[in-house]
Amino acid sequence: MVSQDIMLFDDTIRVNLLAGRDKTDSEIYETLKKVGLYEKITELPDGLDTELSGGFDLSGGQKQRLMIARAILKNADTIILDEATSALDVNTEKIVLNNLFNNQNDKTIILISHRLATVSVCDKVIVINDGSVEYAGDMKNAIKKSSKFKELFGTIT
Repeated sequence: MVSQDIMLFDDTIRVNLLAGRDKTDSEIYETLKKVGLYEKITELPDGLDTELSGGFDLSGGQKQRLMIARAILKNADTIILDEATSALDVNTEKIVLNNLFNNQNDKTIILISHRLATVSVCDKVIVINDGSVEYAGDMKNAIKKSSKFKELFGTIT
């Protein structure tokens, strides 16, 4: 699970990505490419072994992408993203989510979001209103059949 609340260790980028798992540098770099952090990390003098404590820091969006990369590297059957792209601009979010969806075909990905750009990549939309499912179906019909969806996102062109 990746939430909007960023949880990183005061350790290296590598330790934060792997969290005890064993992956090759090649696997790590491929994952960093998917989340748009490859160039940033490889430009650092210590690369993956850069300490996140002691003066070096990543932006909020970079931290969120690092956590998404951690989830990908975990290789779980289900990935839950709870507002996990809230610190990303729309273009970066689109790239990250498209890469995630295009490269995780055998996974179930659950997105929780209040942003239309985020939910627009989903195959199925479930709208929860006052603790009950108001709508479950495709994006095309969500605006027609869910008052909460229409309230949140207005009309979709």
